[in-house]
Amino acid sequence: MGCDKILGVACIAAASILLALVAFDVPYFKSIYFLRIDLSGAAASTTSQATPYIDLGVLGYCTDLMNGMGVQCSDPKIGYSLGEASKYINGSLPEILTKSANVAATALTKALVLHIVALVISLGAFVFALLALLGVPLIAECCADCFAGFAGATGFVVFIFDLAFFFLIRKRVNEVSDVNSAVTGNAIWLTLVAMILLFVTPIMFLVGRCCACAGKVGKVSFYQRLLSAMRISPQDIANVDEITSLSLSANGEHVVYCVAPSFRAKGTHKTSALWLAQVGTANSARQITSGVSNDYAPSFDPLTGDIFFLSDRHKHGGKAQVYRVSSKTYGGEAFPVTQPENIRGVTRYAISPDGRWLAYASADEPEDKDASKKDSASITRSWMKGLSNNILESVRTVVCGDQHVGAVTWSPDSAKLLYRLVRSERLEDSYFPISEHVLSFEEDGSFASAHVVTHKQGPKGSSVWPTPDSFFYIGTQDMFDAPSLYDCPSRPDAAPTRLAYGETDDAWNIRSLGSEFAVEVAVGLESVIDVYAGSKKLFTAFETEKEGILSWNSGWDMKKIGDKYILVVARSSGVTGEPENVWTGSTSAEGKIKLDTKLSSHHQWMESRELPQSAPFLWSAVDGTSLQGIMISPPGEKVDKLPTVVVPHGGPYSRDTLGLRVGTSYSFLLASNDFLVLCPNYRGSQGRGTAFSQAASGGMGTTDYSDCESMLDAAIERGFAHPTNVAIAGYSQGGFLSAWGITRPNARWKTASIGAAPTDWGSMAITSDLPDLEAKLGGNPPWTSLPPTFLTGSPIRFVKNVAVPVQLIHGEKDARVPLSQAVTFMRGLVREVTDRSVVDASELIIYPREDHAFVERAHIEDRMTRVVAHLKKYLL
Repeated sequence: MGCDKILGVACIAAASILLALVAFDVPYFKSIYFLRIDLSGAAASTTSQATPYIDLGVLGYCTDLMNGMGVQCSDPKIGYSLGEASKYINGSLPEILTKSANVAATALTKALVLHIVALVISLGAFVFALLALLGVPLIAECCADCFAGFAGATGFVVFIFDLAFFFLIRKRVNEVSDVNSAVTGNAIWLTLVAMILLFVTPIMFLVGRCCACAGKVGKVSFYQRLLSAMRISPQDIANVDEITSLSLSANGEHVVYCVAPSFRAKGTHKTSALWLAQVGTANSARQITSGVSNDYAPSFDPLTGDIFFLSDRHKHGGKAQVYRVSSKTYGGEAFPVTQPENIRGVTRYAISPDGRWLAYASADEPEDKDASKKDSASITRSWMKGLSNNILESVRTVVCGDQHVGAVTWSPDSAKLLYRLVRSERLEDSYFPISEHVLSFEEDGSFASAHVVTHKQGPKGSSVWPTPDSFFYIGTQDMFDAPSLYDCPSRPDAAPTRLAYGETDDAWNIRSLGSEFAVEVAVGLESVIDVYAGSKKLFTAFETEKEGILSWNSGWDMKKIGDKYILVVARSSGVTGEPENVWTGSTSAEGKIKLDTKLSSHHQWMESRELPQSAPFLWSAVDGTSLQGIMISPPGEKVDKLPTVVVPHGGPYSRDTLGLRVGTSYSFLLASNDFLVLCPNYRGSQGRGTAFSQAASGGMGTTDYSDCESMLDAAIERGFAHPTNVAIAGYSQGGFLSAWGITRPNARWKTASIGAAPTDWGSMAITSDLPDLEAKLGGNPPWTSLPPTFLTGSPIRFVKNVAVPVQLIHGEKDARVPLSQAVTFMRGLVREVTDRSVVDASELIIYPREDHAFVERAHIEDRMTRVVAHLKKYLL
């Protein structure tokens, strides 16, 4: 889009609006007139003490003689006679007035048609100006200039005529002794302003072109600031909210979910509010908790419809306890279910299908509650609390031992509890074997526990238990396998059976539908939801199309009510420019759900923004492998050899889709700042099966990076990307690919923004909070006697190849990718790169207090601002 034309277009638009108001003043726009004749001293009789008058316009006049008839106007026409006004009064107009002013008006008002002529010429200029704005060649701008000049000249002639004509009439009117006065109206001055705007329009087009040229050498012009106010900004990202934790009621009539600020001010605690919507009723979502506390993980009591949730409302920033809101109020006071005074918090909970019992996981309360011991390590146990008849019964410990309780799942008859045991709550222990057990509740009140299965790799999320004989879960056999759906008998020492997925697609989430269950599957860029009855797939209930759904943090839920399936989902589309909101739809058996009702109206700030455009991008790797990604283009821009930034996602087991979720990814922000953004789903990503995801195992800097380059090559070949104005920018695993790319010999990149990047896989395995994952990515850990293959894919080993300035961004307290990774790279750059200009222009930015995922609003705004400024410096 020709953004340098905005000032000229604005001038013509404003002039056209003013000329339209004048051309259609009285008798149409009664508050706009050229001349008002005061008749307070005339012979006309009135019934009011107010002043009677006649207002003159281009196509007629209006009068209010205060005789009870109100405002009366002549029929609009070119040329009019004041004598016709006598029909509105009791008597006649002053004789001298009808002989002087009326004669002049009758003869000369026909010439006022020039106002309409000026308007038509101005509108022609506006049409050509719009064509210029939309990128039509320079001829459109020249025509706009010419038409604006003609309209301005016509306006000048009309203005001079208006002055002469109406000052003459004013003089004649003021000579009448029994007419008080005649005053010029606002229409004359509106004509003057319109004329001035039309005359300066060519100058504004010239100023726009000059500012555009100046902008290319680093200066920010006025039009750029004006345009930036319409685009996504770092401030927008810093203040964005996120939708999570969707949960449907048992009867399918309501959905509860969380809305929370993505970032917060320094020194403040995390907050989150519960929202409730009536399924099937558009825009019915309303906030039911204050948002002052951190209210999260909501779910409905299947018996009463009450909402249970975790919250720190008893002590902001403290450990969470279970709370409950009555279905009778859905917004009244929440009361605690577990003890708010407990030092140990509740980490998870599950309500039995019959609504009688609450199982939850929490550590034992310390005997000595001295402050120095409050944060000591403790074992998470499983507890059970009765909820029968809405009376909270005594708490019983049902699982204890030397391991932590993970996910818990009730049997369909509420008589058994499936629970997982893990070594500890540390993330690294999730990569050790995890066992599942079934706890049976005996008639005498005792408990009997039996081991069912031990997983080599921990399952993804909770299991579902739709029938007494089997439960189902999403799991893998190897760390980098694509997840599959598994069926496991609920008897002791059972053997799971792999049912589906993981070959060309990836199972991801699972939800209970009573006796059935639903599975979300990542398929390339799309997501589908399949419905199962036991081990049999019944049908595909939902499939995305030019959109994305929230696949983590419980971004969807489904229930089966009778023969109808109801789905609620957090949906967005970067293709159609729809921000994320809660949508719902339903279907009968074997029909696909269409999301036809939008329940919420979050992210309304996006309505005033020009949003980037997402599109799927398909290409082939150098070895012929078919690949997929997302191309995001600036709003309104013709995608023609644009400055381009490749933005690889983190993970590596993740993917970019066609959703529009504004967060810490640079993609939409950079596209809003005139960059073409390429987001490759490189090998190692989600959605293409095990062979694709396994490429990440010991494959750092191989096909993952070549896939990024081949996407850029394809975009250049198709004329979308600029052949040389290219950069790479990423965070976490995307930061690694940025560091790897900039250390390639004869790298093509003009710069790189490297965020929280692993640069030395050996030290990553030693210091990261996920040592086994990092060691597997790098090839092998440094604590074995094997050759150090982790050096092969470590950017630090090739730091001497850096030939352009780079930007490194890191959080001071990053546990996933420790700060030492960035410090190591910067030290190597200073010592190994011989071009001192590259060293001097490179920078390492460290944000205090930040972990891998930033939480402080000021920091995320500054980080995004710096990334955009750095890339603009070297590409625009």
